[in-house]
Amino acid sequence: MILIADSGSTKTDWRLINGENITQFSTIGLNPVYRSSSEIKEVLVHDLTPNIDRLNIKEIYFYGAGCMSFEKADKIKETLNGIFVNSKVNVSSDILAAARAAASNKEAIVAILGTGANICHYNGKQITETRSGLGYILGDEGSGAVIGKEFIKSYLNKDFSDELNKRIFKKIKLTKKEIIDLTYNQESPNLFFAQYSKYVFQLRKEPIISELIVRCFTDFFEKHVIKFTDYDKLPLHIVGSVGFYFSDYIKKVALNYGVHVDTVLEKPIAGLTLYHLNS
Repeated sequence: MILIADSGSTKTDWRLINGENITQFSTIGLNPVYRSSSEIKEVLVHDLTPNIDRLNIKEIYFYGAGCMSFEKADKIKETLNGIFVNSKVNVSSDILAAARAAASNKEAIVAILGTGANICHYNGKQITETRSGLGYILGDEGSGAVIGKEFIKSYLNKDFSDELNKRIFKKIKLTKKEIIDLTYNQESPNLFFAQYSKYVFQLRKEPIISELIVRCFTDFFEKHVIKFTDYDKLPLHIVGSVGFYFSDYIKKVALNYGVHVDTVLEKPIAGLTLYHLNS
């Protein structure tokens, strides 16, 4: 049996391959940047292992946000090894998952646009160059966290009309003081901001909101996509919920830079499953 995981900051999708049978599960996100080893172990033991025969799993392919560094990847690997004692454990970054799911074995530029953002050049076998990955404060242009942050900033700065600001307040039901407190005094402000990207999508027909969206994705292309060699000759694949729902905006902005947006996937887990079945 083979167990595959695609883990973000919010959610982890699991697929268990047992011959021709494929079973799926989900748990909360297991990003090692934000979760301790004990928290990761607790989720695996209580939310995952009751559903599977852990002693008969031969290989595990865990792809995760926050697993770019060896230190963070080892945190996940050691925890998995302690639970799945008969398994060969492979831990890779979520950007490799996106590349394998969307491009399979073909050269491309691949981006993750979800809660966070990352982008890479993929030569069909491995990642040769990455950009972004700086988090929502220093980077992550095009991510849900940054779109939400820019939306909240505009709301607090009263860039919107009074009528629109009143509508927003009815939706979020938070005062300026409460927003500032949630921004600076909680463990995961990126998730706080990212939740509002969904509301931005609902308001996209408002001209000023549409302009905000275009500006966010223009920053994504300016700071990342066009920095790659042959960016206008290679297909751009997009993976992630933000990329999926805002794909029309991304494609329109891409035209300004001569970039062809190819595959757009909300989640990579199905493509990953197919990749490992074929491998």
